[in-house]
Amino acid sequence: MAQCLNTYCLHWQDNDAMFCDQCGCPFYIDERLVATRLLSQKGLFSTERSQTAEAFDVDTQQTVILRVVDSEDPLYVDPLLHAVRALQKIHSGKKVPGIMQLVDGDSYFTYPIRPDEPAAHFMVARKVEGISLTEWIQKNGAISEELAKNWLKQLLNAVDALHHEGYLHRDIKPDNIIVTDDLQLVLVDFDTIFCLSDSYWKTPRIGTGAYMAPEQSSGNPLPTSDLYSIGRTIIEALTGKFPLELARYPNECVVWDREAPRLSKPFTELIDRLANKNLLFRPPAASVALTYLSEVEAIPARKRYWRWLSAPIMTTAAAIFAVSLTIAAVGSFALSQQVQSDSERLIAEGNQLILQGDTREGLLLLEEAVELAPDSEEVRAKLAIAYAFIRDFESAIENYKIALEVEPKNAQYLYEIANVYEEVNLQESIFYYMEAVENSEADSSIQLESLNNLARVYLLTDQLQKAEEVLSRIDTHIEDPITRMTVFKNLGWLNYERANYDIAIEQLNQALEADATFPDPYCLLALIQQHRGEDNYNDRATCVFLNAPPKPEVTAWREELNRVAD
Repeated sequence: MAQCLNTYCLHWQDNDAMFCDQCGCPFYIDERLVATRLLSQKGLFSTERSQTAEAFDVDTQQTVILRVVDSEDPLYVDPLLHAVRALQKIHSGKKVPGIMQLVDGDSYFTYPIRPDEPAAHFMVARKVEGISLTEWIQKNGAISEELAKNWLKQLLNAVDALHHEGYLHRDIKPDNIIVTDDLQLVLVDFDTIFCLSDSYWKTPRIGTGAYMAPEQSSGNPLPTSDLYSIGRTIIEALTGKFPLELARYPNECVVWDREAPRLSKPFTELIDRLANKNLLFRPPAASVALTYLSEVEAIPARKRYWRWLSAPIMTTAAAIFAVSLTIAAVGSFALSQQVQSDSERLIAEGNQLILQGDTREGLLLLEEAVELAPDSEEVRAKLAIAYAFIRDFESAIENYKIALEVEPKNAQYLYEIANVYEEVNLQESIFYYMEAVENSEADSSIQLESLNNLARVYLLTDQLQKAEEVLSRIDTHIEDPITRMTVFKNLGWLNYERANYDIAIEQLNQALEADATFPDPYCLLALIQQHRGEDNYNDRATCVFLNAPPKPEVTAWREELNRVAD
């Protein structure tokens, strides 16, 4: 049996001839490989110029997978070369079981299929015994949560290794995953491999629509794009349904049978997060997703609440503004103990309009509320919050100052105006945080947050001694995980600046134990590893790709990491 690889022929014949009966081209490629059957002629790079075939290696007496590109066009040749380099690099040390492997020896070569024509390009890979995940699902139906966790872990480990070497797969889907007899998964088909060190903004639209993340569809692939594809693949395995058969919720999550008794809520929430079209909701790296998965697997024993499943955390100031606006929007804001006044109603309606994006009409209602209650510092403070929310910091500060004329020792107002001043004047921010500390109750949340933010501003302005003095006033036995994270992050930052790396690492790890959804600790850990000449890929990738509102220190840390990486 032999398969002709002349792309103008592709004749198959059932005999042991040396040459094709139709075109006369040789069946023996490189004098050692005989293609026995075509496996695929579909997909972006499986065209009239490229095929994948099963072949027999007469030297090793083994069946292999032969990828051939019968062209000199870089559009077809480059993906093959990228795949060869990537697979060689990935498996150069310890073999990665979840990723296809090239054969030992001549895994890439050129050979003229047709006489007097340019040589074709060949890649030779080991054959993975099994069937595609698509076929497996069609044969066996939806899988259990236990198997889904096992498969998710396998895929994340494979992708983590791929990303660690600086590559994206860009076409993870059931068709490109082989299931072996012992239920191990192997990623195959690396035609769409992409090197992150290349300039990837606005690359060609490559991938498969039903499994492709929106940013990849727009030509901006990221490591989280592969995680999206994994999430969609696991949903298909859990439901037995092709992704396009499933509808979507308005929050961009796929509608699937997540409420089935056989599935636990924490696990389905993790899958929802992986498969969310909004990349802000996805884990920033495969290594982080693996951590989340291990935490989900440990839930029966620890029964903890999973904060990381919530939406991305905003900056402290933005969180105050958004929460305050939301509270007002549902009418819980009260000027007094009496029935809700017209002023309160206007504030609630105005804030609702602002939340919906109608800023102009919302502010008109808030200004009308001020006219009805011109002497109310509470109305002024709420108006200030609204202005800060739309980033009109000058108007926000003006209204906070009016409120503070009435209540100059109101710790909440002092804390909030300090938050606003962080955006425009750090020295004024320091002054108001100090005032908030002075006028708040001892050990109150306002005092704790004010001290912590004050330390951060001192760190931003290179006043390390003052930052240390402020941090020394904070009791680190803190229940709130986000506050605990920021306190230990600031402590780690302080010791990083002083090159006390061992202490900094310990504190930054404590920050991550409290809450692992912020980029700050990862950035600092990556910088420490960089200074020590250690491998910092995992922490660097998490720092760079973890989505969070921009902060000046994080921007600076990312730029420093990228300069060295370049």
